[in-house]
Amino acid sequence: MKLEHRENEHKASGTTLQVKEDQTLEALLMHHMQGRSKSSLKKLLQSEMISVEGEIVKKLEFPLKAGQKVFVGKKPDFQLPEGLRIIWEDAWLMIVLKDSGLLTIGHRRENKLTAEEYLNQYMQHKKLGERIYVVHRIDRDT
Repeated sequence: MKLEHRENEHKASGTTLQVKEDQTLEALLMHHMQGRSKSSLKKLLQSEMISVEGEIVKKLEFPLKAGQKVFVGKKPDFQLPEGLRIIWEDAWLMIVLKDSGLLTIGHRRENKLTAEEYLNQYMQHKKLGERIYVVHRIDRDT
């Protein structure tokens, strides 16, 4: 059986701009989006389509620092974190690839989100009313 790789399914669609010098968000957008009016930029802000370093921005006067990244576009309704990818999913089974450093499951004293928790959030987002349960790791000798 061949598995379909679904890595791009939950990616955002838009453009990422790299801030090269300290400036306002308005100056950056006017430079990269020539021909757009200030009111059209404000509509993008109102629609929550502009974020700086992953945080939604509401004002054109927002100060930017060199090295920051500005994303302009529509984000998906739900996004798994970097390093966690669903490669197979049907009504009964989900196969994921998880980078090292992200815990598979946690314990009472753990305060970091785990792969299990992220995937349960994904299931809630899909409104399936189901939880996932870790069954097996195939990266270990069995």
